[in-house]
Amino acid sequence: MSDVTDQTAQLTQFEPESYAGSSQSSVEAAADPAAEVVAAPPQYEYQGVPRPPRDTGRLARQILLVSAVGVLALVAAFIAFELWVTPMLEARNQSALLTQFKHSLVLDDTPSLVTPPNGQPVGVLEIPDIGVEQVVVQGISSDDTKLGPGHDPTTPAPGQAGNAVIIGRSTTYGAPFSRIDELQPGRPIYVVTRQGKFTYLIVSSRHASFGTPSIGASLPGAAIMTLVTAGSGNPLHPRYEQVVTARLTNPALQAPGPLPLAAAGTRPGQTQMLGGWQWVLLWGQLLIATVIGAWYLYRRGWSASVTYLLTTPLILAFAFLFFASVDSLLPPTL
Repeated sequence: MSDVTDQTAQLTQFEPESYAGSSQSSVEAAADPAAEVVAAPPQYEYQGVPRPPRDTGRLARQILLVSAVGVLALVAAFIAFELWVTPMLEARNQSALLTQFKHSLVLDDTPSLVTPPNGQPVGVLEIPDIGVEQVVVQGISSDDTKLGPGHDPTTPAPGQAGNAVIIGRSTTYGAPFSRIDELQPGRPIYVVTRQGKFTYLIVSSRHASFGTPSIGASLPGAAIMTLVTAGSGNPLHPRYEQVVTARLTNPALQAPGPLPLAAAGTRPGQTQMLGGWQWVLLWGQLLIATVIGAWYLYRRGWSASVTYLLTTPLILAFAFLFFASVDSLLPPTL
């Protein structure tokens, strides 16, 4: 009995001290946050656990969607350029050409005035029934008919004996020949050149296969003028051409010299700048690079106003040059 009493007394003697020490350690740990942080177990880390796979299908769909939207936006911008911007360009060119032609009338004849080089004024064409009054330029390429109706230099000039062929656009660049299908036989067409004023009366209006060589053929002893433009159908490759033929009522003049021969494979209404693809590729690549650069600057957190001022003029300039190089590849009668 005395042994049990002694053990109980010993436990009672050391118990407060033990609890006091334990309680003091807890208080110190709570008062020292650093100690608690150090003592905390490490956070979960990727140790040999594979990352979840990327959704490549979703990324491909996003790229495809962005590309499709970009292509549609480019096509819409090109159509807007052709329908609304090109008429303004043609009107500006016509104004300059008319001034140039009027000034040339008071000058003495020179080879470059009698037989103008491509892109220079030949005369003024007036079709009262459809409200057309246009300066005709020399040449029938796409770049020439952007300025106005183009005279085929391998045919006589208006007012001369033979078949004077004039190509005009039906949809873009002011569309001066868009309504020649409305012309009726017997109605007048007037042309003013350095050699005088000439009156033609319409003989016929018909359809012809696109690029038909016989359009420019001359009839023995006849002095006629042939107007050609694109008919309806696929705008990139019309199914047919609208052809109007008119007969000269004035005495026919003779050409001042031999006419140049047409290049092999050249057909009225079908002449194109086949070597212009390098310009399409050049301006297209620069346009894409500028758009990507603008997107990158926005993503990098550049100021929106600064990025806009830096990139927008370049994008507009390259877009204009790209569109102009593309429509140089289209038919000159479009």
